[in-house]
Amino acid sequence: MNKKVYKSFAIVFLLLSTVTSCINNQKEFLETSSKNVVKKSGNESEKDNDDIEKTTATSESELENSLILDLENKLDLFPHIDGSTANIPLMAQIMSDYLDIDLEIAKNLTSKVSTTDVAWENLIDNANRSKDKSYDEIVIAYEPSEQIKGEINRSKNKLRIVPIGVDGFVFLRNKNNRVNNLTIKDIQDIYSAKKTNWKELGGDDINIEAYQRIYNSGSQTLFLKLVMNDVKPTQVEKEYELGEMGGVFTTLSRYDNTANAIGYSVFYYADKMLDYPNLDFFKINGVYPSDKTIEDGTYELRNEYYMAIMDDADENSLAHKLYEYILSDKGQESIRKAGYIPVKEHKEFNTFE
Repeated sequence: MNKKVYKSFAIVFLLLSTVTSCINNQKEFLETSSKNVVKKSGNESEKDNDDIEKTTATSESELENSLILDLENKLDLFPHIDGSTANIPLMAQIMSDYLDIDLEIAKNLTSKVSTTDVAWENLIDNANRSKDKSYDEIVIAYEPSEQIKGEINRSKNKLRIVPIGVDGFVFLRNKNNRVNNLTIKDIQDIYSAKKTNWKELGGDDINIEAYQRIYNSGSQTLFLKLVMNDVKPTQVEKEYELGEMGGVFTTLSRYDNTANAIGYSVFYYADKMLDYPNLDFFKINGVYPSDKTIEDGTYELRNEYYMAIMDDADENSLAHKLYEYILSDKGQESIRKAGYIPVKEHKEFNTFE
């Protein structure tokens, strides 16, 4: 979303929400004040009412213009931001805290992202095209696919990349599934089609419906890296390959009666951004995923997510300034306020191994 779109979208939203709220408060104040005026004769009373209406209208216009100008000026201090779907609430909290604007406005401004691989690829493309070291773009995203890692590593204009948080990688089950714990080996066997029935894992005699994400999605990258390792997953039919992250949840929710489906996602998205009461997480090697078990490492399926800008970005660029803010104590507090888990060490790098 470019700066002009940011501004126009923000102004529309501001006019529809925040300004309305402030104007109502102003009206309420004026109305309350008018009731405290000593009652006068009929003509004087009508004149007073006219004066109050004119004052209210003037106050509305002045307040509206002031708020719009203030928001426009603040948005001029924020770079273009993109990244992963599961990082949208984090982007909103950072924007709200950094610019000191209403969180609801920030949520609307950051509600659309390119998704993991596309965001990384766009940053590379823009870096390769731009000769301006003040180029203002920043990405907050999960780990890219091997293909995009290769593009990052081969790019002549290097990126500055740093981990800023850690998240868990979780497997989803229907609550009616009697199996609630899986080992890494169990999952590898399921997705390599060595185990195809839940009774092989202590459950009911029903076929396992194993769903995967599309190749270039962030969660598929984590699935291959954290779980499958050198085990090749079975090529699935198109109906079992899901494009949108939310599709995992809507699809698994359809299996209320049989509870035979399994899928995966990142913990934050599953736990904080969606609400499917009929779904739950599998324990992995006996450990249930939670904020605590992910942060202390007892839940082993976890991975970092990252922030990235051009490596040679000018220190006065908006992207560089926001980058430094996110690494500061205030930025780390924004991460926690949004419900994420900050990493303890910020080790910058230019290429993915």
